[in-house]
Amino acid sequence: MATMASVALQSCKRWEDYGQGGSESFLTLPFPSGQYWILTQTYNQGSHVDYGFEYGDDRYALDFTQSGCDAYGEAVTPLAEGIVMETATEGNGDHGYGNTVLIEHGDGYISRYGHLSEIWVSEGDYLDNTDPLGAAGNTGYSLGTACPQYPGTHLHVAFYKDGVAVKPEPISGNENLEEYCWYNREGAVNCDHNPGNYTPVDESAENSEDLDIDLMSLSPEYGTAGETPFVWVAVVDSPDEKPDATLVIHNPNDGEDYEFEMETESRESPFVFTHRKTLRDANTRYEYWVEVSNDSGKTSSPHEDIEVDESEGSVPELDDEDISPSSGEASETEFEWECRVESDDEPEVTLHIVSAQDAEIYRFTMDLDEDGNDWEAAYEKSLRDEAVYTWWITAENRDGITTSSVESVEVE
Repeated sequence: MATMASVALQSCKRWEDYGQGGSESFLTLPFPSGQYWILTQTYNQGSHVDYGFEYGDDRYALDFTQSGCDAYGEAVTPLAEGIVMETATEGNGDHGYGNTVLIEHGDGYISRYGHLSEIWVSEGDYLDNTDPLGAAGNTGYSLGTACPQYPGTHLHVAFYKDGVAVKPEPISGNENLEEYCWYNREGAVNCDHNPGNYTPVDESAENSEDLDIDLMSLSPEYGTAGETPFVWVAVVDSPDEKPDATLVIHNPNDGEDYEFEMETESRESPFVFTHRKTLRDANTRYEYWVEVSNDSGKTSSPHEDIEVDESEGSVPELDDEDISPSSGEASETEFEWECRVESDDEPEVTLHIVSAQDAEIYRFTMDLDEDGNDWEAAYEKSLRDEAVYTWWITAENRDGITTSSVESVEVE
């Protein structure tokens, strides 16, 4: 952070055509990485109305806090880079906002941060979106009983264009923000419970512009603890060199982040990275993301989550997955996938194939032949691109779902 009263606002990000139906926004949730905050009041609700004074249009304001008194004294960061336009202390023309900071972002955009316990900046300071501007508090008109020591502790945020309120969306990639959901700086959201703190993302580390991650949906997207091997897939564009990819899984039960090296059979960009493993704790919502690095820098994917259920019976047994031939020509060779499934009832068997060029997982229902509790599954198709394709098979019955090992096939 530096005192730069003379810095031209042209240096700030631009939001031409911003707003409802507008272009991409650079707004980030106003608290540090590593924390989840709950949205307790959103648009046109409760006290969030247009008060009629300058920068007092609160129709699209947001209130964030944490459990109990946890939010009190926590750092608040700007929605975007900008210059501190005004600070006000409690009782000094605050209109009930208490200790307040207003930041100018350029192009007529202003953001307000209210009810702060402390202000750490001065007018004219230039702030990046990671620089703390103050601490969350309960100054001004703030009501609540969750924190008896500092009643009403929360962060009040509003965003304006030419003095008129606009929705601060998308923010950390989120639109249509929902009341009583928990959000983190990287854009993850949980509307069931507080996921808890996690290892912060190092935003000061050099990010490589040459790296791009497409984190595929987890396969399968549900499963049982200790039984379902999940397959994580990330398609990484790294034109100059093969990168390293790490899967990070956060377990809220012990508060730990677990790292797993991902593997790839791809020989050129885009690279398909995978990792396969079970998750041990039932009735737990795990958070996960992928970190990728090469010699020029590193980057991370958005955070996602999955809830793991308890076992209700015997999941299918799947083995002897195979493909014939092991290699072939694009759009000409008919590849046949085969496997055997042991299941008490008829399973649904699905072939999953990753197309690196499309950054998509394609799914095909396999044909079944029954032999008692044994089921033979098969599927035949050609592959159109000259590439190394990654594939695996899932088998699901009424008790659960399992996956095969992750394999690859070369198409020339």
